[in-house]
Amino acid sequence: MAKKIIYNVTKESYNILLLTDNEITEYHQEKKNTSHNVGDIYLGTIKKIVPSLNAAFVDIGYEKDAFLHYSDLSPHILSNIDFTKKSKTKPQSLSTLTPREQIEKNGKIGDVLKEQSNIILQISKEPIRSKGHRISCTLGLPGRYIILVPFNNKITVSKKIINQAERTRLHKLITSIKPKNFGVIVRTAAKGTDVATLDQDSQEIQQRWQKGIQKLSKAKTGTQLIETLHTTSSILRDLFSKDFEQIIVDDRKTYQEIKAYIHTILPEKENIVYLYQRKKNIYEYLGLDKKLESLLSPVVGIPEGGYIVIEPTEALCVVDINSGSCVSNAKEQEKIATQINTNATKVIAQILRLRDIGGIVIVDFISMLKPENQKKVFQAMQKALSSFNRKTKVLPLNKFGVMSMTIERTGPPKIIQNKEQCPTCNGKEKIQPSSNIINLLEQQLNLICQQQKLRNITIHLHPFLYAYVHDGLLSKKWRWRFKYRQWIRIKKSPDLTITNYQIRDRNNKIISSNPQLSQERQKYNRHKVKQVTKKQRS
Repeated sequence: MAKKIIYNVTKESYNILLLTDNEITEYHQEKKNTSHNVGDIYLGTIKKIVPSLNAAFVDIGYEKDAFLHYSDLSPHILSNIDFTKKSKTKPQSLSTLTPREQIEKNGKIGDVLKEQSNIILQISKEPIRSKGHRISCTLGLPGRYIILVPFNNKITVSKKIINQAERTRLHKLITSIKPKNFGVIVRTAAKGTDVATLDQDSQEIQQRWQKGIQKLSKAKTGTQLIETLHTTSSILRDLFSKDFEQIIVDDRKTYQEIKAYIHTILPEKENIVYLYQRKKNIYEYLGLDKKLESLLSPVVGIPEGGYIVIEPTEALCVVDINSGSCVSNAKEQEKIATQINTNATKVIAQILRLRDIGGIVIVDFISMLKPENQKKVFQAMQKALSSFNRKTKVLPLNKFGVMSMTIERTGPPKIIQNKEQCPTCNGKEKIQPSSNIINLLEQQLNLICQQQKLRNITIHLHPFLYAYVHDGLLSKKWRWRFKYRQWIRIKKSPDLTITNYQIRDRNNKIISSNPQLSQERQKYNRHKVKQVTKKQRS
């Protein structure tokens, strides 16, 4: 698989797209000069212990206290507490620490922690809605090839390294260089690496740890001890491999940083880093802006036909699959429904990964009668989610054609407002961007003109969209003329809503239209999920 990374750096943020075979698979956006990011290590103070939750709320210098459950304490939390207490008076080295006994697996948090005591902790999840950060006392200091775990002594090799001889070799190498009172997790990237490279990675991580721990003697509650690498570097550290063909950056300083980093880890791939210097936005120049807008829209088209309606809510995320104008007759309904549902699984996985959607996800597929077709869609969804770096669990379709799944939630979902002001009400309300509506229209045209081979069709558009389609010397209308090799008539229809369109055949029969996301439709979706949930419980 050919992979690319596209960096767009603005004054406010870093915007990063990961492409796999020219398809957008990940989108990261990180604001500059922010604190309390996932992976950061802080000095915290226990504010309140809640026995009923077997958890504690910890002050980490944020507006809301962080949540620490007993299961996130780490078996070696007593060594953490002792080390923190001693380091407040005099700088300590972990190599001289006498380890304390491990705590019970199913103990009570009140027997381990005391209010107003200090601990070293790491942020594991970003705040979600009204909740604060989720934190852990199992610290992890990632490098390129290994992760060091303070207050631990265990060596673990990545499960993705399957070859037993290689696992044994890496375990022996790590045993020979492992620092005292540090556990080691060997990453997949370490496969085939020599001992000198592993030791260099270990030394660099230890230097970061020691530099951060020296702050403890003067640190106050909420002091950041160790800052995680920002997204620009962490993506390269975690994802970069020989599979990457291009890294394109539109900022000179970031370009130089990336090139220097790659030179240290994989010098032979240094020449794949390019500096983009045109005035036009890099995403717009590469044609990625419309693709990204489309994937972040409430309605996303399926390339081979049909569309997906996606609606995240407070409790769960609802996904509805629709056939659009694909079903031509009753005899082909089962076959076409299975094809659309199978194709939809790839798009759903892409959307969930792109938007960082987690928690409970309910997918309402087009009804299929044959069990073998339902099994085929279930297996396709499992395969589509296999590339996730988060834990997922998928259940087979139930008798209502609904699939339930859970995805590990690591932070709030990406909610990107890409709507335009409505020209009809002078901006009192927001509507889908014109480009999104036209993208859906073009997907329907591909199906109608190229697959179904229909001719003499007419498109009815609201005057606003009519003007958009005719805009420019080489307008959309002319592009469709060359692409589909037929003249497509376009008519103004003021009676249509601004986000709607109609495609009619030679007999003036409607063969396709844009799905309407009205308030009634949204209420219906929520009502449908409640009904299904009640039936599942009963």
